[in-house]
Amino acid sequence: MAYTTAVVLPLAISTASECLFNKKALGLSMPSPSLTPPQTGKSVLIWGGSSSVGAAAVQPAVAAGIKVVTVASKHNLEKVRALGAHAVFDYNSSTVTGDILEALKGTAYTGVADCIGSKESAAGWAPVFNELGGRYGSVMPDAPDIPQGAEGHCVFASLVASADRYVGEGVWGNFVTPALERGSLKPKPDPIVMGKGLETIQEAVDMLQQKSVSFGKIVVEL
Repeated sequence: MAYTTAVVLPLAISTASECLFNKKALGLSMPSPSLTPPQTGKSVLIWGGSSSVGAAAVQPAVAAGIKVVTVASKHNLEKVRALGAHAVFDYNSSTVTGDILEALKGTAYTGVADCIGSKESAAGWAPVFNELGGRYGSVMPDAPDIPQGAEGHCVFASLVASADRYVGEGVWGNFVTPALERGSLKPKPDPIVMGKGLETIQEAVDMLQQKSVSFGKIVVEL
């Protein structure tokens, strides 16, 4: 695997794993994701399935036997579904809340992994919380406008190697390498290689701020 492809994985996997498996966040029970997971009957909502963290959250959640329902932009629905999500909906749709609730029927709903961490994303999943409850894990420190009464945690990726080592060992230690070798863990979204060298970083940051990237990860080679 090229470094420019591999580099989309580490921060995204660690952050996603903290959202899913940290006991203070969603607390999905271990054992860790595997190549042959038993179905648990549990479900999770991943808000932002086409983000780098969202794409990295869908795959280990499915590999832990969890039914994954997620949202993305309309033009990315099939790309996210290809990662193994059970159902993917357009977050701009007027029926998105009803669609999500219907897809979650018959499961033990755990909560939401908010892979965006904005007030807009919190407003998107709040109606689901109001109907079903559940915990949350958010990628943004001090995430704004979390629904009143929701319990969960704002995560920090590097803790998979220290305070939350049980998460790191379960995902990185037991799952990532064999899943990559088998092809069941895909390094998505694809890298958008801006160029090579420190002089390219400002151009990459400018593109990021324009919010014009969709289902892609900006990469600068050094």
